[in-house]
Amino acid sequence: MLGLLKGGTIGNYFPSSVIEGMLAAIGLTLDTSNSFLMRWVWIQIFLVMKVSSKKIMKIHFSAIGGALSHFSLAAIVISVLSILVLIFLAKI
Repeated sequence: MLGLLKGGTIGNYFPSSVIEGMLAAIGLTLDTSNSFLMRWVWIQIFLVMKVSSKKIMKIHFSAIGGALSHFSLAAIVISVLSILVLIFLAKI
């Protein structure tokens, strides 16, 4: 809808470095908040259950393995296509 109304022309007034910096800041904010929450959860598990750090790492890595076993082919295709577009548009 905004494309038909030429709503993207406002992007002409901002340098691409400003937009890239803003996106990087958003990404860092999301990553930092997610990392903080994960650390807080694992500390709570450690304190409440009084399990050893080896057991926590075993639980953590089994969760990663479980996540990797449930992937979506559509998400992988979209991710790969997006990366290819970014690579090839940077060369133009």
